[in-house]
Amino acid sequence: MAIEIAFGQQTISVALYDPNTVAARDFAEAAAASAAEAAGVLSSTTKAIGHPVNQGVTVEDGYWNPNTGAAQTNAAYQRWTLAVVGGQVLSISGIASGDVMALASFFDADGDLVGSPFIPGVNDEFERYENQQVTVPAGAVLAKGSAWNFDVTVPGFEAIPGGKLVTVERLEIDDTRADEVQTVLDGLPYVQKAWAPSDGYYGSTGSLTTNASWKHQVFEIRAGQYLRVENVLANGSPTAAIVFGQDIDGGTGQFGEVTAFYDVGTAFDTRVPATPRLAPPRTTHVAVTTLGTRDVRVFITEPQASFARDISDTLGCLNPLRGKTAVWFGTSIPAGDGIAGSYVDRVATATGLTIFNEAIGGSAARGGIAARRTTGDTYGWTGASYANLRVAMGKSDAECTDLITDWVSKWRDRVVGTKPAASALSSEEQAVIRGSSYEAILDPYLVDGNVPDYFIFDHGYNDWAWAYFSESSPGVGSNLYDMTTVPGTRFDRATFIGAMEFYFNRIWAVNPRARIILIGHNVKGSEDDISDGQLLLQGRTNYPLMRLWEVSGFNSQEIVGGPADGETVFKQWNPDDIHPHSDATGLSNDHLGSLIARWLVQNA
Repeated sequence: MAIEIAFGQQTISVALYDPNTVAARDFAEAAAASAAEAAGVLSSTTKAIGHPVNQGVTVEDGYWNPNTGAAQTNAAYQRWTLAVVGGQVLSISGIASGDVMALASFFDADGDLVGSPFIPGVNDEFERYENQQVTVPAGAVLAKGSAWNFDVTVPGFEAIPGGKLVTVERLEIDDTRADEVQTVLDGLPYVQKAWAPSDGYYGSTGSLTTNASWKHQVFEIRAGQYLRVENVLANGSPTAAIVFGQDIDGGTGQFGEVTAFYDVGTAFDTRVPATPRLAPPRTTHVAVTTLGTRDVRVFITEPQASFARDISDTLGCLNPLRGKTAVWFGTSIPAGDGIAGSYVDRVATATGLTIFNEAIGGSAARGGIAARRTTGDTYGWTGASYANLRVAMGKSDAECTDLITDWVSKWRDRVVGTKPAASALSSEEQAVIRGSSYEAILDPYLVDGNVPDYFIFDHGYNDWAWAYFSESSPGVGSNLYDMTTVPGTRFDRATFIGAMEFYFNRIWAVNPRARIILIGHNVKGSEDDISDGQLLLQGRTNYPLMRLWEVSGFNSQEIVGGPADGETVFKQWNPDDIHPHSDATGLSNDHLGSLIARWLVQNA
């Protein structure tokens, strides 16, 4: 199945992505973007078409509560209001800081918050935003935002172009694409399910709690089907509005495994956007929870619909990755978060790969530091950063048991950094330690019937950081260069090279012809020891390495002049100086995901 999209005098026919592996909204936009690129024109999904700055915008002194929309009186701020429609994009300029204000929040006709507010969350530091693009979520009819009145409280900041304190420009979905995108969304064969809820709510762990103030219902759904909900009201942790999972207990309602969940992440009543959500692999059921008695509408696509088959057939000869599976290991950088997501998600969307993201925040490939081995410590944990050790992939199950059992008698005083002070590790902490070993996250993919087509390793940053920050004086000593140490004993998991080749050998034992892929560090001129280690590993194994640092445009060059004076190019893309998902707009993840997806199609 294909759609035709007109650009000026050109009409491009684009095959749609498989809805069994790609969210409807995303694959529609991806198709439009691909066509735009092929035609040599604008590849963004939006552009400004005739809406002057601040047209229809009401600006006054004060700020809005970002979660309730209540007006707050304070001459140090300016607040604005604009009527909106879901799918529009706002381009906002202003100065923000702290977590009591939002650059933009969105509300429905009932005044309920829709989606998550765009909150800078940076206290004691002013952040200037220019032309910050924020997408209006489905169901929203009103946008409210706030910015500092810097003429009053923040002297020294240059005025936003035009001399205004805050500007809001409404962008539209490009007219040449809007109809086609909507056609794709309308074409999904949804079936409305009967809403007959019971008391209680589900949490993100898959547990069911009895509570008469909440209503829930469980529906059957399979991986590859889509769920869309309307009129669901959520209210933050410990509740989760949507929980996908499997092995549900008929008595307790507990999920044996949670494959995905959606939590609005705020303690304020928030309307859940009616966004199509794809049931992940291994899913058999989904639980929908709402606050109060509401007329909830639940829609689920039919499995193996003809619409999906048409797209699948069309893409068969065009995309070599469509329908394939991959497992992705790494750090918090590919793991992402619940707001901006992960570039791994973008890769799955763009390629049609079904990806199992096993990346863990803080994880390293290594299980210790060879240079830190001492008498009584054969692992190299002495002086190690506990934050990395607890989730290191390089630990065996037996080593996890050793860490837990001898925590008080041996390891608590040997490791450094933030660590539990209790006399014994909590059951939750023990579960984290055991759940991050290579036997817990790699070995399940080495069982007959569960071996993926691709093994993708996105490790390096924490292998370097673990050694770097374990030093008494960070940056001083031989550990910094441990990324390129070739161990005297093959497969020594206390080194980066040894640990990675240990995993490769474990995979070879099951499939010597396995497709193994390496994802490189994403920045040049900073932490170059990481890319040096990755290049050495590629040279020793001949596995394809995506040299992301060569094409990302991320660099450590300092900007001179302008609103970003004194900051690096890298930080403009990644505000916390590490993670792409720290860019709440999602643009950093979009950028990296696009680069990796194109490379994978050509090299995987």
